[in-house]
Amino acid sequence: MDWVPETVHKTDEWRTGGSMKSPQGRTTENLTRYKGVEKKLPPYLDDAIGVGENIEEYLRNADYTWKDWDFLLRILFGSSEKQMILQKARQLREDGHPQAAGAGGAGPNVPTMDDAIPQVDPQWNPNEETSLAYLRDYCVYLIRAIKSAVPRTNTIAKAMSIEQEKHESPSHWLERIREALQKHEGMDPEGPAFDTLLKVQFVTKAWPDIRKGVQKDEEWQNKPLEELVRKTQ
Repeated sequence: MDWVPETVHKTDEWRTGGSMKSPQGRTTENLTRYKGVEKKLPPYLDDAIGVGENIEEYLRNADYTWKDWDFLLRILFGSSEKQMILQKARQLREDGHPQAAGAGGAGPNVPTMDDAIPQVDPQWNPNEETSLAYLRDYCVYLIRAIKSAVPRTNTIAKAMSIEQEKHESPSHWLERIREALQKHEGMDPEGPAFDTLLKVQFVTKAWPDIRKGVQKDEEWQNKPLEELVRKTQ
């Protein structure tokens, strides 16, 4: 018999600061919903950020137990992907709390790694304040890990492989590159490196006739992107 997820829904009492209640809404409907989410997700290695954002949106209105997360990870990801995500979550947590990486932690208010990112069910009680805080931190690290666990060599290759189609407009081509760089490389769209790479990709992966026309100007790399787009209209 399949395990039924124990989703802890936020009741009105929780929102208004009332006393904690027993978990509500433990139904087999959640199993069906997980399966529904799985069908909507892109391949993980192709779009890790998109997968993470979809899961984050799905989890927005509820608190999920450790068992829920374990079940969700087993449904949505292969065993190697799941291990990659959990290892990344532990790495992210250690980066943020290096002093807590050891078995002794860093004091009574800083949980150890095994307490924060447990590998076996920690029996957190969502009706208890400390357990709920641990659980929510655990969810945050898992979402961050899902978005960033795929090795950059995989994602960079995806971003660099796209090329302009013959009848694709320059504006559409530019937007497609922009989306690929954000999705596969996770680059900051406001950073200078993003604009530089965007310009290089726009020209070097353009349709051959367009690329040759732009590259006739030996100073094209020093021209603003907006000017290059206008020249290819």
